[in-house]
Amino acid sequence: WVSNGAQMSDTVARLVKQNKPAAAA
Repeated sequence: WVSNGAQMSDTVARLVKQNKPAAAA
């Protein structure tokens, strides 16, 4: 998370846009 937080944030943002329910899991 620390080394590539920017990449994770971008990936998470995409996933959230695709299906918000999964983000809550």
